[in-house]
Order: sequence, then C-alpha cells, then structure tokens
Amino acid sequence: MREILFRAKDFLNQWCYGTPVFYPNGKVSIFEPNENDDIAEYVIHRPETIGQYTGLKDLKGNKIFEGDIVRLWSDDDEHITTAGNGLIEFLGGCFEAYYKRDYTDNEDLCNLEGYRYQHEVIGNIHDNPELMEE
Repeated sequence: MREILFRAKDFLNQWCYGTPVFYPNGKVSIFEPNENDDIAEYVIHRPETIGQYTGLKDLKGNKIFEGDIVRLWSDDDEHITTAGNGLIEFLGGCFEAYYKRDYTDNEDLCNLEGYRYQHEVIGNIHDNPELMEE
C-alpha cells in the first residue's frame, strides 16, 4: 500500500507535509504528526499548491508529488531531450507526467507507473514555472 501524503505552501511560503483539512470557512490546514506523536498544524496560504504524493520516487530517491516538474531519462542513463520537461498531474485515475514534445505542438501523457524510463524531479510548477517553458 502506498503512503498517503500531501504537501502545500504555508503562510511563510515554505513546503509543509501531512494531511490536509478543508474547513467550511475556506481555511485549509495541513496536519503533520512528528516522532513524539505531537501534531503540528500549518495554515495553507495557497490552496492551489496542495499536491498528493504519487507513491513513487525519482532516480535520486526524491518523492514525486503532483505539481513536480520532472526530466525524463532512459534506462541507459541518457537524458531524453526530445520530450522536454514533464509536469506531474493526476489524470484519468492515475498519476501521469505531462510532456510537450519539442518537435511538435502535441502533448504526450506517460503513465508514471508503467513507463520504462526514469524521472528526475528538477523543480515544481509553483516555484519554477519557467522549467515548463524550457
């Protein structure tokens, strides 16, 4: 079973990790338990930054979240430049990397769990939107 984890930006513009709670007044918090069984509450400033952990890690062992921007590598450690950078999204019931190919205007969806290539997290859409333009 995969770990259920979310992340979002708090009022200090820092990433916090845990379980989101949505209140009727529009407030959103993330609750994060620590090793002492204490629970910290982080008030989310930008709800659009909430992203779920995919349950997968990149080639360097980093957790991959919705909103991450990834670079595609082949099995023989060659960077695949024709795909461009991909944005992780939850579409059609699974997490996918959304790539815009360099040589056409078409967009390509690659299912992360069934793909034979490896991904490397290089940023996220909230902190590094320019990476999707490269």
